[in-house]
Amino acid sequence: MNSSEDDLLEVAWYLSKYGKSQPPVGLGVQIWKEAYAIFYPRFGAGKTTSEFRNSLKNSRDRFDSWLSDVRVGWRDEQGAPAALSHSAQRVHQVLSVLSDSAIEQRVLSLISSDGDEQVQRDCLAIQQDKSIEDTVRELLIAAWLGQGTFRKNCLMLYPACRVTGTTFAPLLRARHIKRWAACESGSERLDPYNGIILAAHIDILFDQGWISFENDGRLLISKELDISFKEQFLLPEKIKV
Repeated sequence: MNSSEDDLLEVAWYLSKYGKSQPPVGLGVQIWKEAYAIFYPRFGAGKTTSEFRNSLKNSRDRFDSWLSDVRVGWRDEQGAPAALSHSAQRVHQVLSVLSDSAIEQRVLSLISSDGDEQVQRDCLAIQQDKSIEDTVRELLIAAWLGQGTFRKNCLMLYPACRVTGTTFAPLLRARHIKRWAACESGSERLDPYNGIILAAHIDILFDQGWISFENDGRLLISKELDISFKEQFLLPEKIKV
C-alpha cells in the first residue's frame, strides 16, 4: 500500500476516533458530508465525490467497531469488531500511541494549502520553540495549517469567501491579512480580525501577491496578472468591509 493510501486510512481513523454525531471539531464543519469532501481534492483522483465519500465512510465505519462509542461499526456474526487489514492494523497501532494534538496536527497537515513544504517548516519551528507553552503551540500549529481555532473564528465572523461569496466550507481557507511572519505575538496570529476567508483559488492569488485589497475593500490587481483572469474569476471591483 502506498503512502497516500496510508494517509487516507489515518484520516478514516481520525474521523472514527474523534467524530461523534458530528465530525471532529478540528475540521471546522458540522456535517459529515462536508467533512468527507474536505479530503476529496487530496485523495479523490479517479473517483466521483460520491464514490470517494462512500469509500472514506466505509473505512471510518470499519474503525468504528474498534474506536467509537456512538457508532456500531463493522462487526462479525458474534458481534466482535471486524478484522482490520494489515495496513489498517498498522495505522491503528501507530496512531493509538500518539497524543490527541499530534494526531490532529498529522491529519490537518493533509488538507493544508499549497506550499506544504514551507508550512511544514514553519510548523516544525513552532514545535521546537520551547519558549511557547504547549497549549499555545498546538493552537498556533492548527492556525497555521488553516484549521483549528483561527479558521473557526474567522468563519464565525464571515462564513463565506469575501470575494466570491461561496459558503461551501471545503473550498474555504482562512488567510492572515497581516502576514504570519510579521505578527508580533501568538495572540495576533490567532486573532480572527487579522483573518480573511477566501475560496481556494482566490487564496492562491492573494497569497502569491496577484491580488490585494485597499483598506476600503477596493480590489488591487497586479499588473503582471493577465486582465482576462479578472473576468474568468469574476473578480469584483470592491469587497464589503
